[in-house]
Amino acid sequence: MGVSLDAVFYINGAENIVQGNGYRIDPFYYGDMTPLYPPGFPCLLAGVSWLTGRDIPGAARLLHALAAIVNVICTAGLIWHVSKSGRRALLGAFLMASTPIFLELYTRVLSETSFVAFMLPAFWCFAIYLDNNRRRYLITGALCVGMAIMIRYLGVILLPVVGLTILLTSKRDWLYRIVDVILFGMLACAPFAFTLAWNKSKSGSATTREFIFNKIPEGRLHEGLETVSTWLLPPQMPITLRWIILIAILAYWIYLRWPNPPVTIKSLFRRLCEWRPMVMMATLLMVGLPLFIMLYIVISVQAQTMNDRVFSPMYPCLLVLICVSDWGVGRWKKALPRMMLVYALILGGAYAARTMKQLHLHHLWGVKGYLNSNWARSEMVKEIKKLPDDITIYTDSYDAIFFLTGKMTQRIPHKNPKKGWMTQEDNSEERESMELRFREGNGYVIFFDTLWWRNNTYPEQDLVERYNLIPIYESKEGTIYKPTDPVFP
Repeated sequence: MGVSLDAVFYINGAENIVQGNGYRIDPFYYGDMTPLYPPGFPCLLAGVSWLTGRDIPGAARLLHALAAIVNVICTAGLIWHVSKSGRRALLGAFLMASTPIFLELYTRVLSETSFVAFMLPAFWCFAIYLDNNRRRYLITGALCVGMAIMIRYLGVILLPVVGLTILLTSKRDWLYRIVDVILFGMLACAPFAFTLAWNKSKSGSATTREFIFNKIPEGRLHEGLETVSTWLLPPQMPITLRWIILIAILAYWIYLRWPNPPVTIKSLFRRLCEWRPMVMMATLLMVGLPLFIMLYIVISVQAQTMNDRVFSPMYPCLLVLICVSDWGVGRWKKALPRMMLVYALILGGAYAARTMKQLHLHHLWGVKGYLNSNWARSEMVKEIKKLPDDITIYTDSYDAIFFLTGKMTQRIPHKNPKKGWMTQEDNSEERESMELRFREGNGYVIFFDTLWWRNNTYPEQDLVERYNLIPIYESKEGTIYKPTDPVFP
């Protein structure tokens, strides 16, 4: 299994649960012990580990295998529920099983696959409930949504998606619709509210996530567009051409659904109420999730990408919309669906080829993370293990050192995007603590060159010059520094 920064937090939290310490993150870098991540995924890992006797990465492997089965079955089931077509359901299952988006996630200790494994059954339950008005399916779906939120905070987007779907597509009177939405919200939010209250009582903070208003980076928008376009079209195709084709496909889909466009708000509302519940939920998630991510980027200090991993819940919804839609009109009524089937098979083959290439690189270059054999043979890790336990280590790779050696470290202060590199106001408490250790000759600095994506810390060369650090170990993997006669400006 691949283990990276987020995975270290999940594994550490799960190990503490198994050991009877409760859900907490060990402070292996300077910061709050309030978990940054919700407890759902670590609890699942701990439960599987306790039941099977496996270690946490081994439990994650089994959990992902179960999630893969659930995701494929539920995708096919949702398509069959709407279209009543076995061939369409099999096509959706094939594309869900072959996509590199999920096949790569199944090889890493990450929570996205488990999140989707609760989201899709929830959608299925709501679709049955809205077709048959059986409230037990509403309750079951609400509990699944509650668990999805406990796995990823991103799951709160499911609340408006499901709530609006119930209000718009339910066959019951409006009073019953409102009561059902309130019941759904209470059941789905209860575990989430309990978690925030627990964090508040234990550490004084409901979450460590910080919020500040900033603009959306243009690179993130481009990343989001690039991500979705590569799901349907070859990545070798120019991005502009890809988006022209996608806009044309979207316009054609809208034309098929609304050959006579609604001209008033009332007629638009009436048309929306005629949608099938699953189609409504899939459409709302496809629209709402990117908007929610952009809002989070605007108000959050934490970095957030718009890649396959974050957008993964949208993919099965996209498959549902594609597979349940009748794409042929007129003389193309029969020919076009067959052409789409051929294209889907070609796309599935391209997925499989891309996946095999990714998994090969995954194994060959150690992209899977800290469980790779290269880390086990690392001479630099062996040198770090030899360092005295009573020294303070500052590093850009606190997660790697903790996972590989068990040593507690402190992170090199991060840059502040508002104020630039390490100004007097920026991370002053961390900086003063680091300077004190350097004055005492008791602070070592470790940079891993193999973790090239760690570009948000104080630059290595500037740190060396500023504090007169000298290397005591150098290799292609990185460098270990110690201070000598420090001179401070």
